[in-house]
Amino acid sequence: MKTRTLTIGALALGASALLAPTTFAAAYNAGVAAAGFDAEQAQTGVNLHPYAELRNLRDTGIFTLYVDVMKQGQESPAHSFQCRTPELATRAQFRCDGDFQTDEPGAYFVRARAGSIQAGDYFNGNSRYPGQQDSATLTLAEPEAPVDDLIIDAFGGASRYEGLHQNLLGGWTDDDGSLQSDQVSNGALRLISGGGGYWYSVLATDTCFDASPYTHLKLSLSASQRADLSLSLHTRDDSCATRQGASQTVNLTVEPGAQEVLIPLQDFQLADLSKVHALVADHLQSGVEYDIANISLVSRDDNGDGDGDDNGDPGDPQINDEFTANQGQWYSRRQPNGAVDFGAADAAAGDNAALSLLFPGNPDLNSGDNASPYYASEVGYNQKTHYGRYETRVRFASCSPGEEAVNGIFIYDNDGTDKNGNGLADNTEIDIELLCGEPNILWLTTWTDYGGDSENQFRKKSRAIDMATGAYRETPAGMEGTYETVPAGALPNIGLADFPRADTYYTVGFDWHTDRIRWYIKLDGKEVTLWDMRDAAMVPQRPAIFMLNLWHSPWHWFDYGPADYPAANAEMKVDYYRFTPF
Repeated sequence: MKTRTLTIGALALGASALLAPTTFAAAYNAGVAAAGFDAEQAQTGVNLHPYAELRNLRDTGIFTLYVDVMKQGQESPAHSFQCRTPELATRAQFRCDGDFQTDEPGAYFVRARAGSIQAGDYFNGNSRYPGQQDSATLTLAEPEAPVDDLIIDAFGGASRYEGLHQNLLGGWTDDDGSLQSDQVSNGALRLISGGGGYWYSVLATDTCFDASPYTHLKLSLSASQRADLSLSLHTRDDSCATRQGASQTVNLTVEPGAQEVLIPLQDFQLADLSKVHALVADHLQSGVEYDIANISLVSRDDNGDGDGDDNGDPGDPQINDEFTANQGQWYSRRQPNGAVDFGAADAAAGDNAALSLLFPGNPDLNSGDNASPYYASEVGYNQKTHYGRYETRVRFASCSPGEEAVNGIFIYDNDGTDKNGNGLADNTEIDIELLCGEPNILWLTTWTDYGGDSENQFRKKSRAIDMATGAYRETPAGMEGTYETVPAGALPNIGLADFPRADTYYTVGFDWHTDRIRWYIKLDGKEVTLWDMRDAAMVPQRPAIFMLNLWHSPWHWFDYGPADYPAANAEMKVDYYRFTPF
């Protein structure tokens, strides 16, 4: 059985603070307000996050929460931890969080007891907040058995494709004469378009194909030159009798040389994967030779991050900073009246400590005053990192609607050199940004170049997501040297009308690969892809430093209107930063 223990809230006390158990129990009272699991999944082998909440009912004092994870039918705890509070004001509430992971299925519950700083000195509480409380049980099942890969077509011979027009599932596959050429050779299907052509492969001829056991579409692609290609899934109606329509398209940039592509099926944004009819490729560029091989549906967890790569389990993070203190690994800067505080007390943080970035408000300043990241409250990791997973748990700063401050979570490096010889300084930057004046819009951006003869010369690609509706805008193709974005689709798994809540931490991050970047957010314990950006030319290649900052923008980015300087202080808090190399 694998277990991990996290103990938070440790506090060193002087002798004068220690009271005899009987005196302490007589003078104070405290109770357990809640106990349970913040479960990511109800199966073995995943982190279940047990927690308990204590409420001080009578007076100020220092209290301890004793927490046991119990397995039904067993007397001894499967896991135990405890948290000691700072001195609480009357009726204040304190949360104690831990980690629990097991490979043993069964029913588990959390037992929490309120007590003093003296071990075993427990309080009775009252009827509303008892001294001991057991949570509801959580039944952990064995992980589901993996589903075998399903090969749609491997293009093993020209006769089957060009004669029978059948894939390996027995479905019809053809271009209906829309392309200049579609021929099979050397285990690949070569497609050449004169413009406007398409190709399709039917997965279920007379009924629906159930793709729900699978998580990704896998295929091998190459092209005679760098070119674009679009894929979509066509569906049938509820009765599976007639064709209904097409999914959201997934746009790919294909390079010369064979490359394996894994596309999460959720990117096609189908509400019901059980009614798939066919796979369709279109928007092929005129005159380009595309080779498609080894098309499969796969179900895999890969490295456990849900992004579908083949890197395997990356293991424990190489960097895991809980921001309890700065031991020289971070540089920091702030303007007068701003603040950077490592180890700021916050009961909502996993270890009761967070990094606080305070940006100073001033009602006397105007829109253009102290604008740009130069005036930020900022920290940066002193060691450059490269490809890998970057994850933070953050509570975004807020401000009035007419004001603006940028919450920045990003990597950055630009030394002014131009190693790729395109006339622009190379710029390594991958951003997650939220502006407090337009808080429902989450900005995701990748930069490969910035600066040259003019600082306005750059290459970037952005997606701006309305977290309330899931609708998003993107940089249009060919406009990477502008700030232009156009409507480009909607995410079906996003609908956070109150995003971001001022009292809530959100776990966000990105996976930086050599040829793609995938941004994600964790909602209700599940990782949701925000953007799987597969334009390899727009992926930065040089190592960079990880940074967090908070600064004033004189403009709203989404509606392009001017923005006031914040009148009141704005504070961004970060619970942790984790980096896992690929």
